[in-house]
Amino acid sequence: MKQIFTLGILLLLLSACGQEKDKTTERDSEFYQLVSAYEEDPNRNNAEPLIRYLMDNESLFVEDEEKVEKVILILAEAYMRDSFRRIFTRYLYHRDRDEIPDALLFLASVHENELADPRVATFFHLNFVEEFSDHPKWDSIASKLPEDLTTTEELIAEKGRGVFQEDGTPQSLLKANDFMLLAELYAITKPESPSAPDYLFQAAEIAKAFEVHERSIFNTRWVVERFPEHEMAANALFFKAFTMDEAGINQSRALELYGDFLDLYPEHPFAESAEVLKERGSHSEEQLLRMLRGGE
Repeated sequence: MKQIFTLGILLLLLSACGQEKDKTTERDSEFYQLVSAYEEDPNRNNAEPLIRYLMDNESLFVEDEEKVEKVILILAEAYMRDSFRRIFTRYLYHRDRDEIPDALLFLASVHENELADPRVATFFHLNFVEEFSDHPKWDSIASKLPEDLTTTEELIAEKGRGVFQEDGTPQSLLKANDFMLLAELYAITKPESPSAPDYLFQAAEIAKAFEVHERSIFNTRWVVERFPEHEMAANALFFKAFTMDEAGINQSRALELYGDFLDLYPEHPFAESAEVLKERGSHSEEQLLRMLRGGE
């Protein structure tokens, strides 16, 4: 009887493995069909399904680096800058520490060669040179950087100065995009720096100010998941919930996040506001942003 039971368990496990293999094969087949469709007629309409494919199968960012890199190259070729940025940020986010140097060099190469954008490629090279001096390609990359180039921290400060007008009105989307990218690269290459979560939270605020809500949510999630002990993590969780709520992206999820915030930080200065938002609606955006910045 025991042998029959054991055999049954083995058959179930084999069946489950077979089903998983079938799903993987089917998923692979779908990917290569989408790539073929794009290569036969390279246009944005045929690149869009590849974006949805990756976003619907987010585990691929961890499990299949080659597929993600293929999509990154296609999006660069199709010059879909926003989607390209969204995919490569997630690609970097999911890399192990020892994979980061080569990932930075890959993306720098794509910016140089496919996008003809040496300015942004320099951002990647600067982060690489500052953090990975033991990499075999360090000398060759360092020699490419301008002699008068400043540090990443100085560049972030410089880009931040041009994002808003004096009255706080959004001014330069180019400077905003540069700041957000530099903040994200800093957090990827220097995760141990106390400044990393601060830069990410600033990037989330800037993204929201320019109504790039998905990027704002992603960066606040980044702070909460990667820097849970940092003092900014509580603010980030509240801000993520508020951004989703106010933008109408996923209000039911926003209510859950308000609940999570109250469970984790019941004594936080924002707890009362979270309770109000969860139960009865929201404060004005201006009021909440002042609170987040410590203005009241």
